[in-house]
Amino acid sequence: THEARRVDIQLDVIAFANPRRARFYLNGKQVFGAKIASDTFRHVMIPNLALASGTNELVIHSIEPPDQPAALGMNDDTRYFSFVVGQLSITPTAGDAAPR
Repeated sequence: THEARRVDIQLDVIAFANPRRARFYLNGKQVFGAKIASDTFRHVMIPNLALASGTNELVIHSIEPPDQPAALGMNDDTRYFSFVVGQLSITPTAGDAAPR
């Protein structure tokens, strides 16, 4: 972002293969935590987050180790997965575009 501001982050997330505990970090600070199911997407809303000017980093960390589709007998894919994320949106917080 060109200038510091407050935003709301919304996303849909599902755990790959098994339920997982997720921790969401913005610029190294935990901003949300939840258990994420593996059978249905969960809508997550994280309101009123302060973005710094410049680059910001959102990390979703799984407490449990990731799984490989190949190891689970799903296919030959040997990559590791924890979550599937969809419908990510970042919007200015209503009535408050600047950090407090």
